[in-house]
Amino acid sequence: MYILGFILNFICYQATKIQSDLACDAGVALCLRQPGFFEGYSIAAVLVIICNSMIGIAVTYVYKYADNIMKNIATNLSTAVLYILGIMVFGVTSKVLGLVGYVIVFLSTILYVLPPPKPRDVFLK
Repeated sequence: MYILGFILNFICYQATKIQSDLACDAGVALCLRQPGFFEGYSIAAVLVIICNSMIGIAVTYVYKYADNIMKNIATNLSTAVLYILGIMVFGVTSKVLGLVGYVIVFLSTILYVLPPPKPRDVFLK
């Protein structure tokens, strides 16, 4: 589904670019050259686009093979990982509330994944 949308958008973009380039080459009075597909994007913007597309694919995979609780955990973990990457890579300033949220997300994930404790038999004493 994602690939089909990409292909359709890319074909439409190329068709309009070829049409405008042909019009400019033919000497049409009102000629507008189309910019490149990623023209004006910084490397940080491209990385954000890639991260968001990976999150979408991961959530789709989790929806297919897991339940809603696991989907929420996966979304929270990806948010926490992106928070730490934002601090390390992009120099985003961290606040106490963000770090507390980061710790809560990882602790709740660990508690959910751990097996439940075995019940003790109180009648054996």
